[in-house]
Amino acid sequence: MTDASDKQVADQGEMSEVIGIALLHIKSMSNILDDLLDVARFESGKMIIKKATIDLCEVVDDAIAGLKASATNKNIQFSLSTPKKPVVINGDRLRLIQVVANLLSNACKYTPSGGHIWVTVTTEKNQALVSV
Repeated sequence: MTDASDKQVADQGEMSEVIGIALLHIKSMSNILDDLLDVARFESGKMIIKKATIDLCEVVDDAIAGLKASATNKNIQFSLSTPKKPVVINGDRLRLIQVVANLLSNACKYTPSGGHIWVTVTTEKNQALVSV
């Protein structure tokens, strides 16, 4: 009887793993579709940009926070370096988070397990810079 129950537990473990992988793929495909819809909206002039005065350091920090789970799964660490003063810019907060998150997602994807990703926010000659 233990053989059957052991197999069932193993099957449940495998099933959980398969479901987890499937959910990751579904999320990835959903993100791709969202990006394609954004491109279509942009090209058709229907994308609404909500400009506001924002702190770029907070935008980058929020983007990093959104990727913590996937980085933790690969044992990847983020280091964020920002100036002491806010880096104030005029832009669409949600779109900028989306752009930075996409850059950082690519960095996670191509950084080996156990790696480190350094992100720096600086200003130079009246420009804001984000380096990954």
